[in-house]
Amino acid sequence: MTDQANEDFANNVGEVFAKLELAPPVNIGFSGDRANGIASPDMQITGLSRRFGTVAGDFSKLAQAAPTFDPHDFFQGANPTLLGGITLTDVIESVPVPARVPRSGFQDVAEDLVPVLKIDSSAPDKIVAQLSWNAATVPSFSPPDSGLTITFHASRLSLNSTIVTPLNPDDLKAVTTGELNDFKLHFLDNADKNFVTVAFDRLKFTAEKGKKPQVNLDFAGDPVTLGPKLDFLNRLMEKLKGLPLGPSNDVAGVGSGLSIDIEGDVVKARYAIALPAIVIGVFSLENIRLGFGLSIPLTDKPVALGFNFAEKDHPFNLTIALLGGGGFFAIEVDAKGIQRLEFAIEAAASLSLDLGVASGSAHVAIGVYFHFEDQKTLITGYLRAGGELTILKAVSLHVELYLGLTYASIDGQQKIWGEASVTVEVAVAFLHQSVTIPMRRDFVVGGQRKSRPRRTVAGLIRKPVRPLSAPGPGEFSVAVMLTEQDWRDYALAFA
Repeated sequence: MTDQANEDFANNVGEVFAKLELAPPVNIGFSGDRANGIASPDMQITGLSRRFGTVAGDFSKLAQAAPTFDPHDFFQGANPTLLGGITLTDVIESVPVPARVPRSGFQDVAEDLVPVLKIDSSAPDKIVAQLSWNAATVPSFSPPDSGLTITFHASRLSLNSTIVTPLNPDDLKAVTTGELNDFKLHFLDNADKNFVTVAFDRLKFTAEKGKKPQVNLDFAGDPVTLGPKLDFLNRLMEKLKGLPLGPSNDVAGVGSGLSIDIEGDVVKARYAIALPAIVIGVFSLENIRLGFGLSIPLTDKPVALGFNFAEKDHPFNLTIALLGGGGFFAIEVDAKGIQRLEFAIEAAASLSLDLGVASGSAHVAIGVYFHFEDQKTLITGYLRAGGELTILKAVSLHVELYLGLTYASIDGQQKIWGEASVTVEVAVAFLHQSVTIPMRRDFVVGGQRKSRPRRTVAGLIRKPVRPLSAPGPGEFSVAVMLTEQDWRDYALAFA
């Protein structure tokens, strides 16, 4: 480059020399369908630069003596995204562009700040578009009304995309590679306080058209931090530290550490760990499992996080002498708030006796189960009791009683019902017989039953009579809908 050429661009450090006025504008589509949703730096080409090749959007800030690269201006009219739901223009920092150093012999340092898009049409049978970018990130970003904050710590996002377009567009090839380091996702509660924080050392991905994306996630040394509302779990974990531990009870790879998979259009990272049993005299805590999962959609859906202490199918077990119990806790949150909350806790006592010719045992347990998902709430309180008696190891009798009361709020409708069942099981030698008697009763929730005027005999004759059938979904039994006097009026109408 000559000194005269440098002087010509003294007031145009971006070295923009042409503006393209085309309708419609030229679109360079590094879009999600070609990169499988990962890192989609779509651009609308509006000018040409001797320094950066093509430039996009409103490039006026580049064609100045002290230019600035503003991603909002550069990607104006496009919708560049990172992992589908995060917009690049919101997480990339605006930076000043330094002047070119003449005769330096080194790569232009500004090429790390501004997306450099180069088009190669030298080959007669294909066109190659290459974009490279090594961008600095903002300190933090919170999407509006999302309940999510992303913080970056001197982080950089590097992107390299290549599209090869042959004469036959069906043979198009597109490859995007990228890396983002040292960032955290903060899931917030309604008071904008940290609910759960997940820390990452690095997110690295490779997406190729027609192939499954490859995603590598490296979590920080302390990957998950629980907020004040989950402080009871923090305190529990602190209490577990330093206690004498028994043998590990990990099964089926539950505590196998980190696993990453692509399920449909969602990147799912799971981390699970099983702690050894804690045994101190008559105290025993077993089946302790901790896990969390992170779902990163390759679409515009929000990022979601799940955390669990034990599992529904593998609850923790707590035993103190004759008393015992167990339970689990699980939660899923995304940028819109809590999507699923589920937990159960049970306390139980048992006693057994063996007199030689006869032996028996008895147990009783009370518990609570809570489930919230998709704006539907279910709460159940229950009592389980039972006993078993065996005589001469030939005759046995087993009785089990269950009583439960459930409250449900589904689609704005509130329901309460009670359930009971008695199971009697008798075994004599090789003969075995079991009988279960279930019962259920629905209750009217206050404010839902509308008051109605007392019906006369004539009114009953003119109006259709409600069929005497089993209650369907959302209905109630005849015993609830009709009072004793209503039934007498109905019978007298046909007397």
